[in-house]
Amino acid sequence: MRKRSNSLVGSVAEHSVRQYNVDVALFSCKGISMVRGITDSNEAESHIKKEMLKQANKAILLADKSKFDKIAFVHFADFSAVDFVVTDEKPSDEWLRFFKDHQVDIVY
Repeated sequence: MRKRSNSLVGSVAEHSVRQYNVDVALFSCKGISMVRGITDSNEAESHIKKEMLKQANKAILLADKSKFDKIAFVHFADFSAVDFVVTDEKPSDEWLRFFKDHQVDIVY
């Protein structure tokens, strides 16, 4: 367990996640980019998020306005893996078109 984030990481955690049947996965990130996708700052946590997304029937990305147009260290998902984005204010028209083009519903 990572003390700073209270997250489980590593091969045992990845193996465990692969056994889960997940209806809805809620996940966060450090940045979202139209070009680079969904990114995070911690590689080990990114592996867990990637595995959880594979197991989920629906994926909901929680990303406040500060995450838009940011790129963090590790790419862990494309928007094709996301069903909904929940954010704290209305995104730009460019982002709204991007989400529509990628069949991602947006809630703000």
